[in-house]
Amino acid sequence: MSKPITLVIIIIAAVAIVSAVMIMKSTGATRSTGGLGGETAGTAGETPAQAGKASGTQRATEGASIIENAAAADKYTFIFFYADESEPTQSARVTFGEIMSEVAEKAVPLEIDTRDPKELPIVNKFNVRGAPMPLVLAVAPNGAITGGFPLKFEETQLLGAFASPGEEKSLKALQERRVVLVSIQNGSTASNDAAMKGVQDFKADPDFGSST
Repeated sequence: MSKPITLVIIIIAAVAIVSAVMIMKSTGATRSTGGLGGETAGTAGETPAQAGKASGTQRATEGASIIENAAAADKYTFIFFYADESEPTQSARVTFGEIMSEVAEKAVPLEIDTRDPKELPIVNKFNVRGAPMPLVLAVAPNGAITGGFPLKFEETQLLGAFASPGEEKSLKALQERRVVLVSIQNGSTASNDAAMKGVQDFKADPDFGSST
């Protein structure tokens, strides 16, 4: 096996391991996976619909189209999943709203009540049934999940969920259970052509090409 191919395979393994650990640690859940909210929390006795209306959050019934429209505008969608109107949920909603107001130009907030039968498709799509709540997922324009934050989160965590285009593409592919080939190079690095040939040879391999 040539050195360029060896380097590529080592990088593949490193990216896969780092991505898996990042997602598992950030979500705090044991499931395998492959950042809305208003400015004020609902008051005691309010229904989920009333709390969402009071907060100014875009309603969950529009969830799918909101995600699609955000992607079309090259924006992230930060999804706030919740399962009750407890004090921790209301507190997290306030924090979420404050953070989202700072990134309105590049992210769209969305609130999803996981108890609402109408939202089952989105709950199932992101596989959050049984996850710790409240839970915020950051979804890149290409559909990649770039961060998951259960229960409590800080501003630096949500802001850190914005990824580079290359990271978005890599995470999307890994979450689709595909192999990612990463060649780190620039105009001054040696063996650029050889490294890319190794990538192309790997893709051409009948055992790996279809999943690359």
